[in-house]
Amino acid sequence: MVCSLYYANQLKPKVEVPNTTDKWKHCSLSCMFARRCGAEDSFMLGILKELVDIVGPGNAEFADLQADADGVTLWRLGMGRSDQVCKDNCKLLYPYVEQVNACQLPQTPH
Repeated sequence: MVCSLYYANQLKPKVEVPNTTDKWKHCSLSCMFARRCGAEDSFMLGILKELVDIVGPGNAEFADLQADADGVTLWRLGMGRSDQVCKDNCKLLYPYVEQVNACQLPQTPH
């Protein structure tokens, strides 16, 4: 887990992408951590994060652990050979959120 903690600040900005889901972020980061640190280290960081969320301001969810496991599994299957491949394959599992204009008003350019 020490290895994944070392890379956390470097990798987190790679998943701060507009219109993505929380589960996509979990999946992508876990895959990227696994690339650098192995499966066990990566998944242990995911577990630690959820434990911190239980007692802190975060939102602990079992589904987050599932997304973490999916990212590690992608890496183990050879489907995480680069950070971009991790993100692309996680996008297949956890598609991006489409922005919806709830009022159905015409879009105006900014």
